[in-house]
Amino acid sequence: MVAGTMSVAAEEEYFQMADAVNGMKITTTRDVPAWAEAVRTLGEVSDARGERAVFVTIRMPRLLRLLLYIATLSLVVGMASSDSNVRSSAVSCLRSRSS
Repeated sequence: MVAGTMSVAAEEEYFQMADAVNGMKITTTRDVPAWAEAVRTLGEVSDARGERAVFVTIRMPRLLRLLLYIATLSLVVGMASSDSNVRSSAVSCLRSRSS
């Protein structure tokens, strides 16, 4: 879901649940509470799926994500350039000692 794709297994399980609820046969008045509970639970599952989809898309604002990427890239580039500076100064220090 984070990658923007739906989980095939979760989709199939949800539709199987919906088919099972829709396929329930109500033959007596004693079946009505069980059917009502199944419909209520299926509604809660549906709501939870919808809320999860919304939370995934609004978890982090785009500008904040962009700033995070820029800061991370700057940090990595800065570490790489300082690492090369440290190496060059260490090499020059070793050369001066050996001379």
